[in-house]
Amino acid sequence: MENRRLRERIPLDFEIEIQRSNNWVKVEHSKDLSMSGILLQTSEPFEMGESIVIRFCIEGDEVPSLLIPGVVVHIHDHEGLQSIGVRFESLGSDQSIFLYRMIQLHKD
Repeated sequence: MENRRLRERIPLDFEIEIQRSNNWVKVEHSKDLSMSGILLQTSEPFEMGESIVIRFCIEGDEVPSLLIPGVVVHIHDHEGLQSIGVRFESLGSDQSIFLYRMIQLHKD
């Protein structure tokens, strides 16, 4: 099967929170990350087209944490969890640098 993704994705699983309507929700699993989006698994139901903000919960100061806006573009229910594909929106230079560094740090 041909890979249609334009951006390299890396597998990773660390703590992430999602803000929706002024409430923060912890994500059960983060599955993969690219410069354009992320795949997450959560027990919280989300809607297609829902605007969210992602916060990477990183301990230490190796890479500073930033808030990254996104929109839910894919939903798949699996074993009591919802997998959601999130496309990042309106990335500034600090957010792009953060994502690039995260990808470089977690490459094989």
